[in-house]
Amino acid sequence: MIVLLACLKNRMLYKLRDYQLDAENRIRLALRQGYRAPLLVKPTGSGKTVVFTSIATQAAALGNRTLIVVHRSYLWQQVSKKLNEAGAPHGIIAPGHTQTADKIQIASIDTLIRRLERVPPPGMIIFDEAHHVVNKNKWGKVANYFSDALILGVTATPCRTSGQGLGVNAGGFFDTLIQGPQILDLTPEYLSPYKLYAPDIGIDLTGIRRVAGDYEKGELIKRVDKKRIYGAVPAHYRKLCYGIPAIAFCVSVRHAEHVAEEFNESGISAAAVSGKTPENIRTQLFGGLASGKYLVLCSCDLVSEGFDVPVCGCAIGLRPTQSLTLCLQQWGRAGRIAPGKKHAYILDHVGNYLRHGMPDACRHWTLDGVRWSRKQDGESVVNIRMCPKCFHVHVPNPICPECGHIYVNGRELPKTVEAVLKEVKTDRERQEEQARVARRQEVGRAESLEELQEIGRQRGYKPKWAHIMWNLRQRRCRKIDAVPINMLYEQ
Repeated sequence: MIVLLACLKNRMLYKLRDYQLDAENRIRLALRQGYRAPLLVKPTGSGKTVVFTSIATQAAALGNRTLIVVHRSYLWQQVSKKLNEAGAPHGIIAPGHTQTADKIQIASIDTLIRRLERVPPPGMIIFDEAHHVVNKNKWGKVANYFSDALILGVTATPCRTSGQGLGVNAGGFFDTLIQGPQILDLTPEYLSPYKLYAPDIGIDLTGIRRVAGDYEKGELIKRVDKKRIYGAVPAHYRKLCYGIPAIAFCVSVRHAEHVAEEFNESGISAAAVSGKTPENIRTQLFGGLASGKYLVLCSCDLVSEGFDVPVCGCAIGLRPTQSLTLCLQQWGRAGRIAPGKKHAYILDHVGNYLRHGMPDACRHWTLDGVRWSRKQDGESVVNIRMCPKCFHVHVPNPICPECGHIYVNGRELPKTVEAVLKEVKTDRERQEEQARVARRQEVGRAESLEELQEIGRQRGYKPKWAHIMWNLRQRRCRKIDAVPINMLYEQ
């Protein structure tokens, strides 16, 4: 334990960002304070892999063993790439790889379960995508088998699909949570700003039962695998963000294949990918999205986690879900920064944001998880309504605060018509628009040249601005926005 803590004091072989270095320091502090299983929470795309490979690299330099456990084959490949960049020798416990004696081992969970007795006991186990780690599953079996090892979990969504927590009291292993920065804290320097488009009507999911906290898949398929329910997917992609590499998240393998066919029939290159796709084919498809061979990959339960193709700039949601974990993991696939990427696009054809809030909402996680009730610890959980007339998103209210639309009996009934996706403005964008309107109204209320001159002085405009505005008004011209901006400010 003392040796392992000492190794974390060394700096890594490649430079961490400030917030990543802070996360590493807080992990070290938690271990020094006696915690044996900290859980690090950072947004998708913020560099969790860099943090835990830094820790593993430093541990190996002092002769300590670290076991990194991942879920999918493409995840261990990404971890291996980061360790190679750090110059850290490591072994891979996965099909087709011979076990080595390296101090760092990256293990595919399914292979590791079959080889537990052949793996030397590690000083620390690092669980990537740690929202899987609970007592009664294969990840828990690994943790229990190496019960003397310290545990470090990393995830963007620290709760199970069902909403249960990951702490000891919730049947998990983690004893302290380290909250990293919020998405807004990292935008736009480290994460892409996003544009969210959603249907102007709700999706009727009435009567679909839930299993393990989410909609029952068989019944869900019957609702969503029809164009009349979620709108014309290829047409909206072509209209809103054509040419942006995208992932469409589907309900089933058949649904993914059906959506891919629709895209291809529309002249948009697409392919379906799922857990049933052979690994060599999956690798080719992922590479095809990065190279531009495919514009859209239609996925079923495969690339919701850890998928690292920064050029991917669009997440197409075709699967309604009650799981905040699944929803955020899917949205996060489009959020990584890349050269030339101005925005991440989220085409939410099924209105998941109405259930889970905006993608960059501030979320303060705990080890107790999410309770599926209207009240949580005395506070209201996320509950949002979108007006069917003006598309304003607001907290539930019988009347829309933007346009005055009155809801029927407090609830707008779903309509069985073609859905049209409209952009959903963020709170920041709405505030900026309100500020622009207020500034124009202030100018409109000025009754004399002197009042306009005072407004100009407060805003730092050139002295001639007030005269331009006054002359425009005298000519009954109200096109204030037509004045060139370089005429307004002092040089």
